[in-house]
Amino acid sequence: MCTLTYIPLESGFLFTSNRDETILRQVNDAPQAEAFFGHTVHFPRDPGAGGTWFASSERGLSLCILNGAFEKHVHKAKYRRSRGLMLLDAFGFSDAHHFAKEYNFEGIEPFTLVWLAHEPRVLIELRWDEQMLHFRELDPTAPEIWSSSTLYSPEVRAERRAWFEQALHEGGFAKQDEILHFHRFTGKGNKQQDLVMQRGEFLRTLSISSLEIKAKAGTLVHQNLTANNELRRTIHYAPR
Repeated sequence: MCTLTYIPLESGFLFTSNRDETILRQVNDAPQAEAFFGHTVHFPRDPGAGGTWFASSERGLSLCILNGAFEKHVHKAKYRRSRGLMLLDAFGFSDAHHFAKEYNFEGIEPFTLVWLAHEPRVLIELRWDEQMLHFRELDPTAPEIWSSSTLYSPEVRAERRAWFEQALHEGGFAKQDEILHFHRFTGKGNKQQDLVMQRGEFLRTLSISSLEIKAKAGTLVHQNLTANNELRRTIHYAPR
């Protein structure tokens, strides 16, 4: 939920997320496939609220959500709907514009949602700050990185972007294993700020999820860092 990268490839893309969360939230988040709004969605499920932070529909839509909008906010004791369930709700909309216009965001904690349509390629960032929804179309031919505003200061987010840009300058990421290595091992030995992070006894990077798309097929890799296991799944896409 807290670090995301997007890498365009010649015939597809890489979409990879680190989930930074309390270990009390994770029991078994192995990827599964379920039907939502008439099509199959692949995602790791949050065993607490039942939602997810990272999902891909066989109709060619991938979504990832990060905690917070622009700056760290004050957490409320109760919200109307979890962000992870809202992400699954988004698959019921034909595109990001309809979702932004028609969905009720009131009572949802601040978030950054990255909307990635496969064909034609569309990359959109939606940020909800509890007052309004900020909608921004991004260049799908350019690599991008996001870090959660609730866990990382502007200075730390800038440093992580510098690591990302340095890796791109040094050759970039042509394969899924290369971006997985970046997400797992990048940093300078500071556990509070490295891409695989740990703060105190409970807050840490629990898993890494990565999607590699080539033409109409994809590989979903999910690394559960607390259980030290990896699952790989092939997904076949049939755009609507």
